[in-house]
Amino acid sequence: MKRLAKQRLQAARSASWPDTWRKLSCWPAKDAPGDVALTFAFDGAERTYRLGIPTGYDPDTPAPLALNLHGAGSNAFQASTYSDLPARAAEFGVITVTPDAIEGRWDLGPADPDDAFLVALVTDVAAHYCVDLTRVHAVGMSLGAWRAGATACRHSDLFASAVLVTVE
Repeated sequence: MKRLAKQRLQAARSASWPDTWRKLSCWPAKDAPGDVALTFAFDGAERTYRLGIPTGYDPDTPAPLALNLHGAGSNAFQASTYSDLPARAAEFGVITVTPDAIEGRWDLGPADPDDAFLVALVTDVAAHYCVDLTRVHAVGMSLGAWRAGATACRHSDLFASAVLVTVE
């Protein structure tokens, strides 16, 4: 599956990506539409996240993806609920991925375990759903904004943009 996601990413970077994209198979949704809690095995641990699949998900049409990161002391459920991002994004056909940080706090280093986890999670979702890898966006609130910005900048080949929300 990771190989397929990497092929899609390479195709998205090429000048003729629409033709190459059509040759790669996308996957039907294995989860029901809506915002559902799931787990992802990473680095020997089960990490939790929420996956928002739009009601109109079409496995033949690449969909944009938004990675939604919560602030310190919060969690994926609260980020999904308070931001309403999964529901709002679904209106526009956007898949959302809202992971939980370990103990409610994202690591602060630019190249740390959370950075690798987030890229692996996005790659895994792209391997199981038809994700448009030219429209992957990072969204973060408070400490999640810092993590989203650091990850999006470090992996600018994967992330098209970053939306950072902070509170003073």
